Amino acid sequence: MKNGPAPKTSITILSPTDVIPKPPTWLSADAKRQWKIIIKYLCSVGLYKPCDENTLAMGVQAFANYKGCQKVINETGRTYESKGRIYKRPENELSNKFFSEANQVFKTFGLDPESRQKLNIQSDDSDDELEKFMSGG
Repeated sequence: MKNGPAPKTSITILSPTDVIPKPPTWLSADAKRQWKIIIKYLCSVGLYKPCDENTLAMGVQAFANYKGCQKVINETGRTYESKGRIYKRPENELSNKFFSEANQVFKTFGLDPESRQKLNIQSDDSDDELEKFMSGG
């Protein structure tokens, strides 16, 4: 057996859709905002099909949950005191969990440089909305 570089993921790029899908109603308000940013990009590069709705929804909801945990941590700190003892806030572990979930989903859609390269997607540097999303805005 030869040891060499791993083969690149093979994916068929779909034709961009004319209709931008609306976010699922069950998403939080923040997740819906994230959906609207990402879905435009995914449709423009042909990486979205209706069967991807739940996967993308889980990713944007996990990202929204991550942001919520980070907000609590930023406002109250990573620890709290109770009965003279110091404890880690549960948001620390939840934040890590939500980050991992969102990151995994976003990679499947080519939403990081390495994944775009594997999927052979050209990044459009003029897409300010996607850049804003990816930087946590």
